[in-house]
Amino acid sequence: MLIKGLNCVIPRRLNVFLKKMADCGWFVPNFDTISGKEINVLISYLYSNQIDEIDKYFIKYFKENYERLKDIIIEKYINRKVILIEAFESFEAQRFYSAIVLFLTQIDGICYDYFGEKFFLNDPKNNYKPKVFPKIRKTLLEQHHFTLGSIEQKTPINMHQSELNRWVVYLNRHEIIHGIDIDFGNELNAYKILSMIAYLTKIIEGFCFFK
Repeated sequence: MLIKGLNCVIPRRLNVFLKKMADCGWFVPNFDTISGKEINVLISYLYSNQIDEIDKYFIKYFKENYERLKDIIIEKYINRKVILIEAFESFEAQRFYSAIVLFLTQIDGICYDYFGEKFFLNDPKNNYKPKVFPKIRKTLLEQHHFTLGSIEQKTPINMHQSELNRWVVYLNRHEIIHGIDIDFGNELNAYKILSMIAYLTKIIEGFCFFK
């Protein structure tokens, strides 16, 4: 699969950036058009512990692109259209608990539809990376593997709950789905989960739609 219009950011630098943003709970669907200057600013926020500034940046991006992303996601996964419409309606009605749970279940299902593995199933034989990761990686040309920085490692959303105490950002799928976390239902977390679907859709679509 060929990336179309990838910005001339150094691959290793972009890979590290994607990893760092995923550690903060953000999966970056506009990675092919984000500028080097924006990357520098966001990384500086991370190292100065200004996580709220990172959140402001991505919330602004998703608010400005919300309707377009919603239409793309709903039409892309036609077999999941009814569920996704309900998830977005819940989001828009500020029923964030419902929206987040629905989005999380669909992330697993979307990966299963396209790659035969659930996203939130980790592989103990491969440093507990998502089991789906090698299959996603095979869909890309080798020179584009660096764009998978968001999912080539464990991040707070998919790691074991015993590891979460060392992370600044606390948003974990297992604790949400199994009823341990009862405070996850807010706008910020809903946008973070939406970012996961948008990022995965970008990978599946060959990066054509998200500019």
